Amino acid sequence: MSLTLVCCNFQGNSNSLSTVDIAAGYIGLESYRPTLIGLLMCLNTYAGPIYWLFALQSLLAALYSNDTTQYVAWQIAHILFHI
Repeated sequence: MSLTLVCCNFQGNSNSLSTVDIAAGYIGLESYRPTLIGLLMCLNTYAGPIYWLFALQSLLAALYSNDTTQYVAWQIAHILFHI
């Protein structure tokens, strides 16, 4: 998990509360809905680290499985979709 946070900072992001992008919570909304805005802000903030955590999990599952077709499928998916 710490590698995920380091990569987040290398991409120009920070841990500061003043850098939270609240505009992402208002995209596509016509009225003020605090619950939905909070959900969209959380998704925008944590989507990157969660994505990389799942990518690591799928890589480890593919590497440690006895089925080589799963590993090959994982490699092809990452080449095609630039994951």
